Amino acid sequence: DHRDLHLCDRRQRQMCIRDRVSTQSTGTYASSFADARVPDAYERLIFDVLRGDHNLFVRDDELLASWKIFTPLLHELEAQKIEPVTYKFGSRGPEEADELLRRNGFVYSDLYEWKKSSKASL
Repeated sequence: DHRDLHLCDRRQRQMCIRDRVSTQSTGTYASSFADARVPDAYERLIFDVLRGDHNLFVRDDELLASWKIFTPLLHELEAQKIEPVTYKFGSRGPEEADELLRRNGFVYSDLYEWKKSSKASL
């Protein structure tokens, strides 16, 4: 008896348990566990902090190293008054990013297809 557990879109908190032989059941936490309270992301994060779970946090040495890398970059951007490139919310990003990839020899694979969502999310 072998089963797969597929965890799907976190925003919908959906799960799917499929028996490789014959059956399949899907549903959201809301439908499967109607009486259960699911904490939001910030509640969960605070709970992890209180439990001492550091998986979602960087160590202090990682943080210091990242500031050593990015502080000079941020100062340069500010000194040269470089404006960020804007692009439409929910899009793949700015055309300039694609141009940068092309100039550096990146080639898109046929295995990936960009699917525009009617609901853009962060």
